[in-house]
This record gives sequence, C-alpha cells and structure tokens, in this order.
Amino acid sequence: MQLIGKVIILFLIIFKFRIPVVYDTTFLSILLCSIYYLFTRKAIPFTYFFWRYSITIFVGLFLFCCIFAFVTIVHAEFDFIYLSILAFQFIMLFALVYALPFLLEDTEEPDVFGDALYLVCLAFAVQGFIQLMAFIIPSFGDYMISIKPIETRDTLLNSSLNVYFRGYALSGSIFFELPAGFGVAFIAFIRILFIKNQKYITGYKGYIMFFLFVFGSALSGRTAFVGLIVSLVLGIMFIKNPTVLFFKILKPAAILIFSGIILYTVLPSRQRIILEEHIFPFAFEFYYKYELSGKMSTGSTDVMIHDHYFKLPDEIIMQGTGRYVPRNGNGFYMNTDAGYMRNVIFGGIFYLLCVVFYQFLYFIKPLSITSRLCRTKEGYEDFMFFLAVFLYLFILEYKGSALAFMNIMQVLLLFFGMTYLIRHYYRKESEESEENEITQEI
Repeated sequence: MQLIGKVIILFLIIFKFRIPVVYDTTFLSILLCSIYYLFTRKAIPFTYFFWRYSITIFVGLFLFCCIFAFVTIVHAEFDFIYLSILAFQFIMLFALVYALPFLLEDTEEPDVFGDALYLVCLAFAVQGFIQLMAFIIPSFGDYMISIKPIETRDTLLNSSLNVYFRGYALSGSIFFELPAGFGVAFIAFIRILFIKNQKYITGYKGYIMFFLFVFGSALSGRTAFVGLIVSLVLGIMFIKNPTVLFFKILKPAAILIFSGIILYTVLPSRQRIILEEHIFPFAFEFYYKYELSGKMSTGSTDVMIHDHYFKLPDEIIMQGTGRYVPRNGNGFYMNTDAGYMRNVIFGGIFYLLCVVFYQFLYFIKPLSITSRLCRTKEGYEDFMFFLAVFLYLFILEYKGSALAFMNIMQVLLLFFGMTYLIRHYYRKESEESEENEITQEI
C-alpha cells in the first residue's frame, strides 16, 4: 500500500498537471506529504534540504536565473517568459526534496538508489497504462484531451497534424518533455536489470513494464526512442556473455513483439485503423520514410537540419540578443526551436556554457564518486548510467531546449543524484565503523 502512495506522490511531482483548487499536482504533493508528516511524525522533516548536493542545485538554479535575467536586461529586451519555467522548476525540485523522507520511508539505505530507479519506472509505467486505456476506451481518450489547456487542445485537434493521441497522457508537458522522460525511464530500466540480485523487475513484471514504456513512447513522441537506443547500448556495454545478452535484452524484445501482435489481433477495428493510419506512421515515421524513399529520416529531423540550424552573425554568437521568444510571445525567436541555437541566440556562446555548467551540477558529485569506483562492476555500471543520461541530454539539446529547461528531467536527475549519494555515504560510514571496531579489538 505504501508503494502505491510513493508512486502517486512521485507521479504528481514528475508530470505536474493542472488541477482545481491547489493549482497543480506539485502543490498537491506538498500538501499530501505535509498531512502525512504531521499525522505520522508530528513534525515536518527538512533534513535533505541541508545536504550539500541539494543546496548546490538550488543555489545553482538561483544564480542561473540571475544570469538569464541579466542577459535580457543588458540587451534591453526584458524577455522574462522563460523565467516562469525556471520558477516552476524550483517548485518541482522543492517538492521532490520535501517528499524524499516519505519516498524513502521503510527503505534500507543500501537499496535507496535501486528503489529510486524502480519508483521512476513505475511512475512512467502508470503513465503508459493511462495512455493505453485512453487508446482502448475512446470516451476516456476524448476526456483526457478535453482537460488539456486550450492552446494544447487546439494543437492536438489540428487535422493536418493528426497527433491528437499525444493528448492521452496525464501530464502538463506532453510534446517534448514527456517522451524525453520516457527515454530516461528506458535507461533506468536497463540499470535495474543489472543490479546484483535485484528484486524489482522479475518475471512478467518486466515485460509488462517495458511494453507500457514502448506504447507510451509511441503515443508521446519519437524522442523517447533515442533513450531506448541509448539504454540498449548501455545494456550491451554491461554484458560480457552473449548468453546473458539473449536473456537480458533479446528475449524480452521477442516477447514484447509477440505480445504486441496478440494485442493487435484482439483490438476493435476502429483502434486498429488508428494504429495503422495515425500512430504507427507517427511513431515509426523513419521506417515509413525508408520504405518509400530508401532514406531513414523524419519530417521533424529534416526541418530541424535544414531550417532550424543556420549561420549566425559573429555578434550574436558572442553576445546573443537577449530574446528567447518573439515580442508577440508566440513561436520561437528567429524561427528556430533547436536547443543549441536558442541558447546562443539568447545569450551567446558564454551563456550556453552557463547552461551546460548548471546542468552539470546535477552530475558532478555522482560522476566524481562513481569514476573512483569503476574498478568494481557496480561502480562501473553506476558511472555508465549517469554518463549515459548526461550524454542523452546533449543529444536532446540538438532538437530542443533540454539542458537546464526541461523540468521533468531536472526532477529525475535530482532524485537519482540524492538517492545515489545517500547509498554511497551510508556504505562509507558502515566501512569506517567496521574499521574502527576492528581497530578497537586489536
């Protein structure tokens, strides 16, 4: 029962969608945790707010906001729209750290990192299940679209785009952040599979979870499949024995395909038509393009390469313009949505380095510790996990603003980083305690 509560709280924080009375689910998670703390602990724990790692992140976010404001003020543009994203990021990160005592309750310190990976996977599996139900039950799918903000609804129902099914997700950010988050879930899933004597994903649970990831990704966006590719590469790097490769990756993939075929055959004709005419062409556009033209590409990548990346004047490269969005507040300044371009156009190359540095704050400590532990199998796998997520962010930045501005990602990174450090410091203290006991005996 407690596991369900943990998944719900994490779900409310990660996917942050609007609700009546308390504005959005992040505030609801804070309210629910406060009630729980007051009734069970008689006090509200703030322990994790005083960890050096969390303080570093919050101070880094504050300084990054100051840099953002400074750049646009210096250029006399006063483009503060994206500061609201960073403000929401602060609230989401605060909610996560505030909820950590509950999320880690009754968890043994040696298991906290594995539990965190598992909770994230469960949250995205629930998201995939909601999308699956919305697809199977048309009235529920229509309802999920109807509760989206008006601007989002207009985009979803645009007949020329045929992406209405992206509205089946229960999330406040469905167009780029959600599929990017599914990509991290794939990477976390692979890391769990290689935890020694792991008890999280066993038997049919793993197959169901992976199927929900794939289905949720297909409805959310192709960006998630970049994470899937990264996770498979990571899994191959972990494997030394070809037999293990079969059982860890190829066998689950075969079962997944077989299960998908069975599900397809029992679907009503309307759902099969939607799959064939809308979802498959969207999710696997690169394959459809390859069949037609012999070239593996998608419409969005073609537009990105040819229209969103272009030569900038030296003055903009060095100084930027101080604008992130056009003055009318609609679309993208200079008509580019590419992450690297937007950051350089806003503040120049040095501002882009500030963006990278702020993002790196989430990784400095985990990568530093794991790099020293690479001699062990577990240390090597932890190091490669954090490195894979870090590189995944840089790949996503080519498409959109992933570094620093993707709030779902920042929450996941802080959760992984905090729980890894909790496990590390617990083990370090245990080893020191054992050494002291041996010394005293001698």
